[in-house]
Amino acid sequence: MIATLFYHPMVLPTWSLLIMLLPLCLVVSIIYKTVRLRDISRLLKSAIWLFLYIIGGLVLLCTALVLILKYWP
Repeated sequence: MIATLFYHPMVLPTWSLLIMLLPLCLVVSIIYKTVRLRDISRLLKSAIWLFLYIIGGLVLLCTALVLILKYWP
């Protein structure tokens, strides 16, 4: 059953791939902050801030790349 996915992969729309990026960024921020923090009581707040920082950076990078592709001669 699972081997058929290699022969007939699922086709996902672009927006669903972007939505799946959110849990990935959240897990990365939680794991990074778990390893780096000395005081575990600040984990949730620090992980949420890092998550927002990562998402904000990706949005800014995407915006810059779209503008470069659209207006570069």
